[in-house]
Amino acid sequence: MKPKLISGIVLIAGLLLTVLFLLFSLDTERDRLQNRLKLAGERRYFGLHEELESHFTILESLNSFFIASEKVNRKEFTVFVKPLLKRHKAIQALEWIPRVVNAERQVFEKNQQTEIVGFRITERHSQGKMVPRQSAPEYFPVTYLEPMAGNEAAVGFDLASNKVRLRTLNLSRSYRSMMATDRIRLVQETQAQFGILVFMPVFHLKPPQSSDIKPAEDLMGFALGVFKVPDLVAKAKESIQLEDSGILINLFDRSAAPENQNLYSEFDEATVKNGIYYHKLFTIAGRRWELVATADQSFLDQHYSIIPWVGLIFGIFTSFLLAGFFYIQLRTNEKIKVEVRNRVQELRNSEVKTKKILDTALNGMITINSKGIVDYLNPAGETLFQYRADEVLGKNVNMLMPEPYHAQHDQYLENYHQTGIPKIIGFNREVIGKRKNGTEFPMRLAVGEMEFGGIKTYVGVILDITEQKAAERDLIASKELAEEANRLKTDFLNTMSHELRTPLTVILGNISDLTDVDDLPDLEEIADIAGDIQKAGDHLLALINDLLDLSKIEAGKMELELHQVGTREIVGNSIDTLKILAERKGIKLVDQVMDHTVAADPIRLKQILMNLIGNAIKFTDTGEITISVEPTAKEIMFHISDTGSGITAEDQEHIFDPFRQVDSSSRRRAGGSGLGLAITKKLVELHGGQIGLKSTINQGSTFSFSLPVFQESNHEDTGR
Repeated sequence: MKPKLISGIVLIAGLLLTVLFLLFSLDTERDRLQNRLKLAGERRYFGLHEELESHFTILESLNSFFIASEKVNRKEFTVFVKPLLKRHKAIQALEWIPRVVNAERQVFEKNQQTEIVGFRITERHSQGKMVPRQSAPEYFPVTYLEPMAGNEAAVGFDLASNKVRLRTLNLSRSYRSMMATDRIRLVQETQAQFGILVFMPVFHLKPPQSSDIKPAEDLMGFALGVFKVPDLVAKAKESIQLEDSGILINLFDRSAAPENQNLYSEFDEATVKNGIYYHKLFTIAGRRWELVATADQSFLDQHYSIIPWVGLIFGIFTSFLLAGFFYIQLRTNEKIKVEVRNRVQELRNSEVKTKKILDTALNGMITINSKGIVDYLNPAGETLFQYRADEVLGKNVNMLMPEPYHAQHDQYLENYHQTGIPKIIGFNREVIGKRKNGTEFPMRLAVGEMEFGGIKTYVGVILDITEQKAAERDLIASKELAEEANRLKTDFLNTMSHELRTPLTVILGNISDLTDVDDLPDLEEIADIAGDIQKAGDHLLALINDLLDLSKIEAGKMELELHQVGTREIVGNSIDTLKILAERKGIKLVDQVMDHTVAADPIRLKQILMNLIGNAIKFTDTGEITISVEPTAKEIMFHISDTGSGITAEDQEHIFDPFRQVDSSSRRRAGGSGLGLAITKKLVELHGGQIGLKSTINQGSTFSFSLPVFQESNHEDTGR
């Protein structure tokens, strides 16, 4: 073969090899850039996902806040959410949306009007104007809202009047979990931005037990958060490393209609450089979102490599040399092998770097295969579970779970493989983990699914929420302490009002007979009146001296000074004190008391009798009140019977409860703080006795209580 032909063949072969090398290098370079973009995209995904979880956790805190209290007022809501809004700028607003049934609408609107003038449950008219809401079985009005400035028009708006909002409300209620809406345009912002509404259903801590209450009626309402998507993305970017500069992202809601899927956009998909991009589908608040990332020119410039083009020039040059110099050809081939090894090493280094990123993550990360076998646990996970990675790798992940999760986990995986319906995968859940020493701890678990080489792997991100749970418990305990202190203060003030009224009434009623100089009674009657006033005044003074002791009843620290007390004397004194009140109403007080002795505190026994006789006078318009006693072997039964209107069976169940008054019109006219019978019951029980009631509507009532018989042989004066 001629030298020219051999040189031509060698040259052509060299040029062909050079072109192939260029294509190989360009593909390798593209794969390298794609891997770098994937890592950057993963960091953006994890940053965004963590930021979303952090913000959505606020709604869970609101859920705990409302569950912890029977009723949260507007001031408490404002105090709770203002610091959250200040710390989280991506939150446009936080709202409380209670469930109001139609029967409670008028009362609900009236209660809200005490704080917001003109408050009404409204809906949007076809012309955009807010009008009163038409009648519906239930409403979900915006009630508490922060910040209020700029959002006043939203207060009272019934979200159930909007079909789109109602659909999300019903989904959230049905699944009893957090749900987000399609995108909304935030008209309050100076620039066009998209946001989302996230509903968190709030259910009663214990579902209603009554069989006539439907399960759906344990819903209290919804905690609503309005979140600004651009601000969430911006917040997530703050923690991104410098090497991720030049990454552009788009965010889509794939659960929405095509025209409403775009949530956030930094690039036009038509401008994707060299087809390099990264995308991640994930589920958040019941929505299927997709994160798409690509590189701009600055990213390509930053990671640009001239090696392929150097190889091209070198290959051409080498091809010409190969035509005459076989030795140079051999050396060139060796250099190519070295370059290939370098590229492979770079890929290996990239894999090691990825592993190091996972190893340095602050949250625990674990991966398992389709059989539930652990194949990776990062250092943060080792710290959480107190296992070394080599103690967990190759073993079933259920070793990290307490019962019943331990026994059920394999079945969860099997059901998912058979049905394809995820119940854990793709969701963020609060679960319980088990450490090596057997202790359990609360954690938040987010499980994702990936497939590589036809093999499915499940990736779990774990966050220890022990401190968060402790903070929630502390918040609930603080609120309960504050409510208890407020209740005790109210109890004390109401008790004082009730207990001072009766003796004051006696004093004022008698003084009125002495105010007319021209019509004064005779001296004997004046002396009687003065005596009544003296008795009432003495009793009033005794009550004032003992007011501080009344608070000891609930605390169990009330001390009685027991003496031998004659029933006729103590009942007679009580009747004499209240006789004038009875005579003014034309009611006769009938004393049928035989003389017996009981072991009692005289002041407290008189307080018991005056409370019961005084109540009988208040609630009896005609007839008589009979006071009698009935002796037994160990106790004396006192009976106070009236001919009043009686008490219904329903009201009898609560007659001795503090602050409770029966609901008939006669009792409304009589007034009172509602503490008299409650205090009377406590005093009787402190004496070791019991109190009861028998009543018939329109016929009268009989209050009966027992006191122990005074026994000289075993009685000791307990006064101090």
